[in-house]
Formats: sequence, C-alpha cells, structure tokens
Amino acid sequence: MSTWTILGVQVNGDDLFAAGGGKYGSHLAQLYVELQAVEYRDEFGLRNSQACIDAIRAAAQPLDGVERLSFTEIQGGPGGTDITIEIAGKDLEEVNRAVEETKFMLAEFEGVYDIADDNADGQREIRIELLPGAAAMGFTVNDVAQQVRASLFGIDAHVFSDRQEDIDVRVRLDETSRRSLNTIENLWLIAQDGRRVPINEIATLSEAIGYSTIQRVDRRRTVTVTADTASDVNPEEIVRALDIDGLRNQYPQLDIGFGGRQEQMAEAFGSLPIGFGAAMVMIFVILAWLFGSYTQPLAVMLGIPFAFIGVVWGHYLLGYKLTFLSIIGFVALSGIVVNDSLILVEFFNQKRREGVSLVNALALAGRARFRAIGLTTITTVLGLTPFMLEKSFQAKFLIPMAVAISFGLMSATFLILLVLPCILVIFDDIRGVVYYLWHGLPRPRGDDGLRSSFELETE
Repeated sequence: MSTWTILGVQVNGDDLFAAGGGKYGSHLAQLYVELQAVEYRDEFGLRNSQACIDAIRAAAQPLDGVERLSFTEIQGGPGGTDITIEIAGKDLEEVNRAVEETKFMLAEFEGVYDIADDNADGQREIRIELLPGAAAMGFTVNDVAQQVRASLFGIDAHVFSDRQEDIDVRVRLDETSRRSLNTIENLWLIAQDGRRVPINEIATLSEAIGYSTIQRVDRRRTVTVTADTASDVNPEEIVRALDIDGLRNQYPQLDIGFGGRQEQMAEAFGSLPIGFGAAMVMIFVILAWLFGSYTQPLAVMLGIPFAFIGVVWGHYLLGYKLTFLSIIGFVALSGIVVNDSLILVEFFNQKRREGVSLVNALALAGRARFRAIGLTTITTVLGLTPFMLEKSFQAKFLIPMAVAISFGLMSATFLILLVLPCILVIFDDIRGVVYYLWHGLPRPRGDDGLRSSFELETE
C-alpha cells in the first residue's frame, strides 16, 4: 500500500497552496495528494501514480451531487488532458448538441475516463428585461440596473472619519429583504421626473441559470471537451478512431477540431520534418565537399534509417513508449551515425587512391576502423547509461531521448559495418552501368570518379 499525504484542499474557491491553477468558485473543490518519491516506490514495488489514480477513481464513483469529477497527476512535460476537442459556433444550442454527441462517442471507448466539458452552468440568477413602454416613462437599462444594484448591494452615501480611518456608509435593504425574491418583484423604481413606478410595470423578471465562464478561442465562443485515458491506452489511437469528419458533416455550421495536446503535437510534428530535412541537406553538402562525390554522401546517409531499428527495439526492451522526445533523439542520432560512416568511407577512399581494389579497400577499411567506430559507440552509450538507469521523477521525461540515441547508435554501428560496404559496392556497379550506357564500353577498372588519380589495375 502506498502512503498518501494530503497537501491541500481548495475550499470556497480559495486555493490554500496555490497549486495547480484552474478555475475558482464557491462550488469548486480540489484535493491534492502527494505520493512517496517514485524511485522509492519502484524500489519496493509500490503502485505508480496511475495505479493509485485508478484505485481512487474506482472507489470514489459515483458521488451524489457532483457534476464533474476528474483525477489528474502533475506532469513534467506539456500539461493538459490526454484528449482535447474544441467546438466553436454561434448557435449555442447546436454547439451543446455537438458537445453531447462528442462525449457519447468518447464514452464508447474502453479506458477513457473523466469525460467533461467546460460549458458548466453557473449560479441561479434573476434576469430583468425592460418592456417596450419603459423608454416612454424615462427608464433606461442603466437606470434600472443601478437602482436594483443599490437596493441589493448598496450605495455609498457618506464617508466619515473615525480613529484616523475612513468609514464608508452604505445604504441598502436589510438582509432579510435582500434574500427574498419577493423583494425584487415588488421593488419600486424612481423615474427621471421623480415618479415611483413598480418594477413589474416596466420590466419582466425571469429566473435562469447563468454561465460560470464563457470560453473563447481566437475570439470565437468555444466549448472544449476533455478526457483522460488509462495508462495502457494510447490517446492518439483514440483520436484516430474518432469519427470527427462525420461530426463535422453533421454540424457544418460549427468548427470542430483538436486542441491541447493534439494541437501541440500537430504543430511540433509539422515543423520537425522541415528542420530534419534542412539538417540532411546540410550534411549532404558537407559530405559532398569532403568526398568530392555526389554518390558517396548518399551511401553514408543511407545508414541513418538503420538507426531507427535500434530506437524501436530499445524502447520495446526497456518498456518505454515512443514519444516526441524519442523522435528528437533520433534526429540528434543522425549526426552521430554519419560520424561513424564518415570514418569508414574516408579510409576507404584513401586506400582506393593508393590503388587498392574495391573489395580489398572495403575489407581494409572495416578492419582498420573497427576499433575507432567501436570506441565511438561504446563511449557514447556508456555516457548515456547512467541517465537511462536514473529512477528520479525529473529524469523520466528525458530517458526516451537517451534510449533512442544509445540503442539507435548500437544498431547503426553494427549495420554500418555490414551494410555500408555493400552499398558502396552497389553504387560502384551502378556507376559502371551508367558508364556503359553513356559510352557503349565497359568502364575501366579503378575509374571511380574520385578527385585524386591513381594507377589503373591491369588484368
């Protein structure tokens, strides 16, 4: 059993510990629970945060009189719920229908909890609407509002000083009258000419439920539907399975889209390919300038995809999910993989300039540079190993990046030593075919297009 310590309770809208932020109101309450350190719980086999939340959720529901109950944990990365859907439109009734249908769609998936929206009803209120004849009697909306407010809230009539303090004298109805609806219904108002007129002769009173908050996104009235998922459920799979297009076709007047985590991920993955592509172009330019060839940089860069094999297996063996930081680690890994390939290809070119045959040059390069490539990989992996073994809460979010770099580099190193020589041979054969198609003659042996010339080998 885990030990729980209550940190703070939000009572009457006052957050005692000012943690978590969020909305405030007399009808809201928050309870903060602190678990023991994650490394301590892992060491003694105690439940993790998600297991504790699932247990509390199962024991707490249902609660009578509670409109919305949600359970969340403090997150070190971008905060927010797992699934966020924003519905915007001018027709509020249509928006509410779309919101209810969206919540029904989410409830059909197993492992989706705490489905709610931010269109919560507020407190009861009395709405006063002027009749058409009120203007003829000299009443305006501002006049009626000020007089009703003065009766209930009060008006500052005088200020006097006592004991070096200014004391306001507020005039208003007594507390018993202010708590009675009958007082408002029988209220007398004073017109601009001094006449006293009953409020029911110039206005209609109706009881309604107001909105606690009005949410707007890009200046549009928006209702946000949120939901959390269990630890073994991927929220992105739920998002892909949702029939959002069908909902948009059903409500063409509304703007329905994803927000929160989904929006941030879409923006991140939208800009990542551009940055990755620019990095690949710069790597190609540098390698082409170094090798004096347009084909060998391609052979070197073909080793980058092989690193992704290790990235996937590393996450699988260590029990981590592929996250955005894992992709960032793979992007960083691309430059390290090119360094290993660069060591091999540069030595290979040197031997070819000395007149060594293609196959012998590859064999010598693999044998001579195996130690350098191996040491580069071993030192990098050993340097990241303490990070991957760290159990603290702060390191949990960056561990997938270290896993991506370490295991990706190990797989890329092994495959580079085996596959890169094969790619170089294949490229050499392709150059031979192109030479034959262009000149109509077999390419002379040793003509590999390098900058330096050397003695051609003879039969």
